[in-house]
Amino acid sequence: METYQSKRLKDTLASLTIDFSFDDWRKVRNKDYWRSDYMPLEQALAHKIERIEYYNRNGMVMPYSAFKVDEFVEAMNSRKNKSIL
Repeated sequence: METYQSKRLKDTLASLTIDFSFDDWRKVRNKDYWRSDYMPLEQALAHKIERIEYYNRNGMVMPYSAFKVDEFVEAMNSRKNKSIL
């Protein structure tokens, strides 16, 4: 069941991206953006909103450390694979 908070966050995300072009989406959805796949729903939506707001405000993708993102994803995948076994 969807909570009020998650519904509100989804509505915010939709309103922030209503005029996004394919190019905008290609720029924003980088490795850091997809870290949200490993987060709880509301945290993931807030993570995406933060990056999209930054992009809308500054006209560029929010800076991040590619090494740290890769390290985080690798650790999460490792945990996921261990839980499957």
